[in-house]
Amino acid sequence: MLNDDFDLSGPAETMAGPSDSGATPTSQTYEITHRILSITLDNALANTSSISLFAERKIPQDGGYYFHQRCTCHIINLVVQSGLKEVSNRIDRIRDVISWISNSNPRLQEFDIHCTLNDLQPRRFQTDMPVMWNSIYLMLQNCLDYDTTISGFYNMKMAEIGRPQAQALTQDDWNNNMLGTAVVAMETKFKKYWSKLHFLYALGVIVDHMVKLSGLEFLLEFIGTNLTVDYSDQITDIRNKLFEVFSIYERIFGSIDMQPSAEADTQPLQTSWSILKRRKKDKSTCSSSSS
Repeated sequence: MLNDDFDLSGPAETMAGPSDSGATPTSQTYEITHRILSITLDNALANTSSISLFAERKIPQDGGYYFHQRCTCHIINLVVQSGLKEVSNRIDRIRDVISWISNSNPRLQEFDIHCTLNDLQPRRFQTDMPVMWNSIYLMLQNCLDYDTTISGFYNMKMAEIGRPQAQALTQDDWNNNMLGTAVVAMETKFKKYWSKLHFLYALGVIVDHMVKLSGLEFLLEFIGTNLTVDYSDQITDIRNKLFEVFSIYERIFGSIDMQPSAEADTQPLQTSWSILKRRKKDKSTCSSSSS
């Protein structure tokens, strides 16, 4: 750690793993063991095994319901990439053409002239990155209104060097309908990871004073209806874990005199939660009217 003179001093154990010379003594040295709420890692098997060893050495005071948190962004990227594999041929062609144009200054200058002749503002295009789940969307969005111009310029240059017409970029390559196949694959992968809701996600929703437990129940019902997933048993399990975790914290901190916080602003906000609540209210009204 750094002292007041910004010199390294004190223990310098690694946090790389749960071994006796690693994370466990480090957390004990700095007396932060009781402060560790959860650890976020990707879903590699080695990480899952390490967390099991980690938890054996210091059981979290909350029962360990959210000790191992798998990286949400990593999972979203896996979900998206699994779907895009279904349409990789078309996306690869678009990516290759954009890279081919962008990697040569003379070609960029010619493309600028081609855009001007087609009454379009010359522009530059970005390519995607495999580790960013939304980068392919941004790449395609970046090409909106330029698809015909890109195809025309590329095909013209290929014809000049005698490339066969079969390699031409067509409007079918830009067809948005191709994403329908990808979405089906994404939904399948999404259900694999999140058909069983992680308790930490549920807890984050419940402690939101605008949502609470009743809002979570309606939200899971809403998602389950659209994804054909039955969350009813999980809602019961989440409710039981919530009261169990509360009793643990009450036992540990119940004797502490907590100062009341300032009154929160109760002004209603137009958030996605309030929209869902209105839908719930409308649904209840319709049910009452029909009966």
